[in-house]
Amino acid sequence: MDTTNQDRSGWETQEQVDACLADNDVSPEQNTRWRRDGLLSDVEQVPSAYYGSAVFYPAGTCAQIAAAARLFREKNRINYVGRMLWWEGFPVDERYWKPDLISLAGWADRVCGWIAPLMDREGDNQRTLPERLSDAGHSDIILSRVRPRLEGNELASVLRVALDTASGCFTRFEEPERDSKGRERSFDETAIVRGLDLAASGTHSIFGHRLRLKEEIEGALKAAARAIRTTSFSDVATGREEIIFAARNDVRNALRMELALYEACEWVYGRQAFGLRLVAWIAKKRPTTMIGIMILGFAQLRRASNQLLSSEEIAALADTAEAAQRDSQQLQSLWKSDKRFRHIFAPKRIRAAFRDRPSYDRWIREVGLAASYTAPEG
Repeated sequence: MDTTNQDRSGWETQEQVDACLADNDVSPEQNTRWRRDGLLSDVEQVPSAYYGSAVFYPAGTCAQIAAAARLFREKNRINYVGRMLWWEGFPVDERYWKPDLISLAGWADRVCGWIAPLMDREGDNQRTLPERLSDAGHSDIILSRVRPRLEGNELASVLRVALDTASGCFTRFEEPERDSKGRERSFDETAIVRGLDLAASGTHSIFGHRLRLKEEIEGALKAAARAIRTTSFSDVATGREEIIFAARNDVRNALRMELALYEACEWVYGRQAFGLRLVAWIAKKRPTTMIGIMILGFAQLRRASNQLLSSEEIAALADTAEAAQRDSQQLQSLWKSDKRFRHIFAPKRIRAAFRDRPSYDRWIREVGLAASYTAPEG
């Protein structure tokens, strides 16, 4: 096939790649080795009738080289770099992600299959499986964040809901009871809200709008249980790669959005801002097992429900959140460094400004006046 006249306007040239290698302190030998190891895509060498040949690189090669160099500085392990390049959306050899994902899916299917029989085995005089797990003191990277926030039987309640969801059996929280103030509260819901640090999602607001994460928990758990009943994790992991790639992008963009929102709001609303502290921590830490389960689970949800936002909408929301984060960082910088804005950009003043539209309009006028103020000389 004659490839000499193909349009390669989107491809990258040897000159561009050479400049990128120099900018990122990567030698041509390293570049060749990374390509041989499957961390970079293959190049295309096009013969010329008069000038020998030209090398063309797939679009995005320079960005991928820069990302690989950054990741090797984080951890000089090829498997880590390959896995993280894939997580960031770059094309790499499947050995860096697919075998681990298939193995994780098989493990998750086995664990989910064991749960229901173990839960059903409890007799009237025996402690339940969630109670025994709670007393065992076992912990992991997520449970270590949840356990300290819970009191009494709350951990056993959270574990029971989690196990019911994982087995595909969850249908609803336990019936609510009236608390000392006459409010109806489900013990399950109260424990989960406390454990996941979601309470502020129902109190913090902008123009009266709240994230209301705690109100969505029961529906989200029901959808997850239904997806687990419908499709196994292994079916997803061994299925069409484009479905896995789309789920990976959705999870990455969702975490990107939530981390940006948290970092935009944390200095104004405090560490519990909008109930996003735990998910922001997950987005930063990126625990390998949890991220894998989230990718498989999101692909399951796509099959079982048509109520999810589209991938394009999730990506757009993430971009918007990151733009808000940049704006927020500028306000914080001015609050700290410019006396004109010391009062106007104080966290308490910003919270008051976003209470409603009239308050916001007054605040914007004050910002304009402060920006136009010039201190007298001398």
